[in-house]
Amino acid sequence: MKQLFQFAMIATLLTLGLGVATAQEKPLVVVTAFMSNAGPYGESWVLTMTPEGRVSLTVLYMGNPGGSLMARFDLNDAAIEAIRKAATSEHFFELPPKLEPKVLAIHKPALQLDVRVGSTHHNVNLYDPAQLGKDTAVERFLKVWNAVFAAIPLKPAW
Repeated sequence: MKQLFQFAMIATLLTLGLGVATAQEKPLVVVTAFMSNAGPYGESWVLTMTPEGRVSLTVLYMGNPGGSLMARFDLNDAAIEAIRKAATSEHFFELPPKLEPKVLAIHKPALQLDVRVGSTHHNVNLYDPAQLGKDTAVERFLKVWNAVFAAIPLKPAW
């Protein structure tokens, strides 16, 4: 009886151990995106995404007419995975925290991405992407930015 109990216990532990070893949870993704396109005269966009893919979007229109828009969306697993893949493949976490031209003109588009994938977190600010042209770091940033907004029916323009 003792041997049967030991065998059952070992079999249970092995089963539990194999279940833990083979289950590969994908790391959670959390995103905050911000965009202002003309300083105090344009639009201000704020997007937040929870690990479950719940997106909250607020747009403030500061020109004439002024106003605001608020929306909520639920992203599917494929959209969340696309963001995770873009952040990883574009080496988002290795980008410098600031991407900006040497000469800063006022009221140009300012973008910010704050991305967390699992325990890895990074925040990048991009100022005046048009002036920076085909800079590879800017292109990498924008690929992640576009992945964030790909499944959202509203997209900021600058």
